[in-house]
This record gives sequence, structure tokens and C-alpha cells, in this order.
Amino acid sequence: GTIEANWIATGRKMQLGFELYGSKGSLVFTQERLNELQLYRAGGETQAHGVDARANGYVRLEAGPQHYPYGQFCIAGGHQLGFNDLKTIEMGEFLGGIGAGKTTGPDFREAYEIQKVVETAIASSKSRSWVKIG
Repeated sequence: GTIEANWIATGRKMQLGFELYGSKGSLVFTQERLNELQLYRAGGETQAHGVDARANGYVRLEAGPQHYPYGQFCIAGGHQLGFNDLKTIEMGEFLGGIGAGKTTGPDFREAYEIQKVVETAIASSKSRSWVKIG
């Protein structure tokens, strides 16, 4: 696969996100719309929320109380979690993991792998060329 990154994209406010493409479908997420996930299924089961994804492209999946821990903050769908709610969730999981004696991610190994991606992105930017993550 490939990773494409830039330091700043003109016109974007908070385009921290990802797009995953596979042979059976794709997912798109952006933090600008952090309560949504875009789903496309290529063949097989195409119905999501009563919409045929093959005929209509991506289906928008919206977070709601059925998705833990959304229901801990909002008892009904459509109210949306915010950035500060996410930080509260992250700290709750981190401190809960420490209290339970469990490892919470990322650990040092995962951080090392993330750092390799960051350093490769910087090298690619400086050389203005594709660089293989090593």
C-alpha cells in the first residue's frame, strides 16, 4: 500500500483522517466529521441502512448510543461526540488500563513503528520523492 501525507492542505480545517481501499470495499474517515464513517462494499452484501451502496456509492454510518462509549455521553443518536469527549474517553481507557494492570496502546513497539512512518514522511517531503517505509 501507500501512505500520502502533507503538512497542510489548503482549505482544510482538521483533515486528520484515513482512506482504506481493498478488493471488497473501502472506508473513509475524517476528524472533521468524527461521528461518521463512510463505507463502500464492492459486491456481496451491499445493503446498509436500506441503501444499495453499489447504486449510490458510499453509505454514511453515523455513531450512536449503540456504539460504546457514545451512549455514556449521549443517550440518543444525532447529538454527536466532540473532541473533548474523545480526550475524556482516551484518558478513561488509559487510566482504567493502568488500574487493571493491562497494557494500553500504543506501547513502545507500536510507537517505534509509528515513528518510522513519521521519519519516512519527513524524508519523502525533503527529497520530494516516494520513500519506502523501512
